[in-house]
Amino acid sequence: MIDCHICPICQKDPTAHSFQQITTKNNFVNLFYTCSAKATQYFDHAGVINHIDLLLIENDNKPWVWVFDCTDFSFAHAMEINLGLAISKMITQKYGDSLLKIWIIHPTWTVQLMMNAIWPFLMKDLKRKVEITHYSLVEIQNFEVCI
Repeated sequence: MIDCHICPICQKDPTAHSFQQITTKNNFVNLFYTCSAKATQYFDHAGVINHIDLLLIENDNKPWVWVFDCTDFSFAHAMEINLGLAISKMITQKYGDSLLKIWIIHPTWTVQLMMNAIWPFLMKDLKRKVEITHYSLVEIQNFEVCI
């Protein structure tokens, strides 16, 4: 599901950003998915921040989990360190209380590079929620209990 109806940039180009709510069997948690390599405008810092913010405002503080899919995450994506820091700051300040977990799936060496760069700047509460996992997206979507 692509939430293009909210983001004005994605209304024109549905592939611009990659952050969307996806289905889950868990009725208590909303599940959001990102695959930066699928975003044609991953370098559009203001647009990406606005896109995520709009969807999380719509989430209305319901508990949520973020699946960060690193498939095809490249060096160019990893160099967007300021974007990673801006996203983590926004989430910490505005949505951290309702965020339960960030699951990183299909990690690459470039993801590790980016994580090493931003990790020292992340708040402890956010760090505790980040986990590299062997679970697939389908397995995560099929969890029926609180994550």
